Amino acid sequence: MKKYLCISLMLLFSNNIFAQIDKIVGNWAEIKCVRTDTLDIGREELQKNWKAYVKGYKTLDPEKYTESYYIFPEEEDKLKLTIIKEEDFFWATDGKKLKEKIAYNPDFKEYFITIKKYMGSYSYIVRYDVIADKLLFLNYRYEEVSSEFERKI
Repeated sequence: MKKYLCISLMLLFSNNIFAQIDKIVGNWAEIKCVRTDTLDIGREELQKNWKAYVKGYKTLDPEKYTESYYIFPEEEDKLKLTIIKEEDFFWATDGKKLKEKIAYNPDFKEYFITIKKYMGSYSYIVRYDVIADKLLFLNYRYEEVSSEFERKI
């Protein structure tokens, strides 16, 4: 009896986790994003050995060399995503040029998306805020909010 109880509890908890992430399916519009600007002191540091920074051998300490601030994009600048579910992953598309996969990473126990921007690719943790009904893209290194989306009807 204990064995069946344990199995049923495990199934209940695992279904609960996936049910929450399934709530990301639908249409979303970006309402807030974080932009990080490199300070003058950071630019000077980059110029000393820019190849190492571009190739990823070195990174700037964000607390010393950068400043982050929120941007509330205008309607035409908002990233508008449609998220659909496949078998064990999701697709995020803007209907134009963006079509990225949201997949589960067992090492981090989180869902991730990688978006190509500017000259590189950026990976984000994808989280659903149940209380606020918002979709969050978090910087995977610092787990800080990079973009916040609200549901479009």
